[in-house]
Amino acid sequence: AIFLRHAPKEKTLALLFEYGHTVGHALELSAGVYTSHGEGVTIGMLAASYMSNAMGIMSDVDRTAHDALVIALDPKIRLPAHDITEEVLEKVMHDNKRGYVPEREGHCPFILNQRVGEMHAPNKFYLEYVPVHLVREAIVWTVDTMRKATTAGSLRDILAPDVTVYSDNGLYDAPESSLSRAPTQLKALSEMLESDMRISDGKETRNGSVNGTTSPTSTGPTAA
Repeated sequence: AIFLRHAPKEKTLALLFEYGHTVGHALELSAGVYTSHGEGVTIGMLAASYMSNAMGIMSDVDRTAHDALVIALDPKIRLPAHDITEEVLEKVMHDNKRGYVPEREGHCPFILNQRVGEMHAPNKFYLEYVPVHLVREAIVWTVDTMRKATTAGSLRDILAPDVTVYSDNGLYDAPESSLSRAPTQLKALSEMLESDMRISDGKETRNGSVNGTTSPTSTGPTAA
């Protein structure tokens, strides 16, 4: 709710809701592909983590933890027999997230993740330029992985999750990393929460002042 309250048209922080959608939507819209919207987006998250890891934004351990969540959901998709790489890529190239940041030749803008719970924030739109050749590579890997998962019957049979990255209580304790990371969404969230608290405090102060000046006080009858 806080995301949409501050960015109701999903132009800044709420663009994070688009994570996984770029490749996910492209798959959904490609001829001969059958999957639900949620499963398509989940599969798109695999492509996003592939790119993020290849660009040095997400470490190997962080990618393992991220992908373990996708594997647990075990998304399904039916793919046509023919190669759909170029069709999916063409749809990615015309994704609705273009126009937020300046065009850069040979690149596509993507919402990327650094680690579970921390989104990559290279700018106020949370969009990173990803080389087209890497986008194509991610599509090929993702589609091939899902083809194998369909044949095997489960994504778990193809990408066995490394549950050792999670503690006994099921939480992921991210290790210290030597990767050079950009800011994440946490700073923006903190600023939003502070802004909401100031607004809330201001309303309480005003209400208290109004109540204090307008509430009648019973003094009883005055003795003659």
